[in-house]
Order: sequence, then structure tokens, then C-alpha cells
Amino acid sequence: MQQNAYAFYSYMVWRTGEDVMSPRRRLLFLDIDGTVVDGTPRENLMEARGLVVGKYGDVNRSYPRGYEAFINGFNDPSLFHLDTNIPEAEQLIQAAVEADATVLFLTARDARHHCGTESDLKQRGLWRDGARLICKPHRELVDKAEFKQQMIAMLSQNDETEDVVLVDNNRKNTALVQERLSFVKTYSACSEARSHIQAWNDADRSDDA
Repeated sequence: MQQNAYAFYSYMVWRTGEDVMSPRRRLLFLDIDGTVVDGTPRENLMEARGLVVGKYGDVNRSYPRGYEAFINGFNDPSLFHLDTNIPEAEQLIQAAVEADATVLFLTARDARHHCGTESDLKQRGLWRDGARLICKPHRELVDKAEFKQQMIAMLSQNDETEDVVLVDNNRKNTALVQERLSFVKTYSACSEARSHIQAWNDADRSDDA
């Protein structure tokens, strides 16, 4: 597992540039689907195409043509424009930037869709200078929750890092991070994380007073 983690890390650095590890005191990790964008229109389209039966999170959810067919269709970059922004996402991102935090989009979308995903985030106004996008290099190689936990652990290994936040609507992802990385504060929605990120700005203003 550790070898897989370092393989992912090497790939991520290659995709995002050497300055990804520039020291920042604060790190904000954001999931994409269901956290900063609402993919319900893509879900509905997949259901209409007969690729999925049941809503996200439904224990009886099934994939009549197999999960691979569903996820390939759902993650088709040509459909990303159908998504809508989660209302609080842009405000949360802007507040983090104003607090001099690094915003890292951490997604299980396949790395082959890295460029399409980054382009979509920019077009919908969620990208900021200095932001980073980390996609999962190989969907079958390791569990999504394991992948996210390992990425957060490695990117937080800096003496100057003082606060790390993960916002992810998938409870399995946040639960594993809480279990293994007690220093990371997790939230299931951007609206829930707002007060935490605002506290960064309040602390900075207090220091400047």
C-alpha cells in the first residue's frame, strides 16, 4: 500500500508542477462531485441511459451494464457542464484564498480526466491562482478513501502546516481520515466548513490589529 501511495504522489507532482509543496500554513482539501458541484443532472442522464438504478447512497443502487460502464459515462468530461455549483462552494474557496490557504481539489475522478476537470472548474469560477487538482491515477489500484487519506497525509507533512481541513460528502472518505489523521478537521459540506475557514481570516485580522 505504501508503494502505491508514493506512486500516486509522484504522479500528482508531475501533473501539477514542482511548486505543489510550497509551504503554506493552511490546507483546504475539497472533493468535487457532490461537494463543490452538484452532479445530479449527470446522474439523471445515466439513469435515463439505463446505466444505473437508484440514487447515490441508496444501498439497493445497481448498475445493469456494470459499474465500469456507469462510471465511464458519468465521468465523461463532455457532460461536466451539466453540473451546477454548490451555492456555498465559491464563497468557501474565496475565503480560504483570502486566508492565504492552499486549495487542493482531491477527487477520485480518473487522472485521464485531469485536464477536463481543471478546465471545468475554471469555467464555473471555482479555480483560483495557486489551486491544485489531484485526480486518482488508476481507479482500480486502490480504494478511493485510502487514496484520499494517503494524499492528505503526505501533503500535510510540513513543519509549517498548522491547520488542515477536508470537505467531502462521502462519509467513508471522511471517516477514514478522522480515524487515521486526527489533526485533520473534516466536514461533509461547504456550508458546514464556512465558520472554520472564516476563523482563519478572523485570526489574521486579530494578528494585524
